[in-house]
Amino acid sequence: VEVLRSRYTALRTDPSKAGAEEAVDVLSCLYHLPCDEATKLAADLLAVETDEYLRGRLQRVLDRGR
Repeated sequence: VEVLRSRYTALRTDPSKAGAEEAVDVLSCLYHLPCDEATKLAADLLAVETDEYLRGRLQRVLDRGR
């Protein structure tokens, strides 16, 4: 989970580091991790993310965890 946090933060800080789809790929990986840490990271990122599409992907991670 920490690797995903680090990569997502890097991508959102400097989107030129990779294609826009890589942030979605990171969130897709997060979705498939059935653990409390993944849900916590999704909640943390949702609190600061402004892109509506990425917010929707984060919400899917949270909904999966319920």
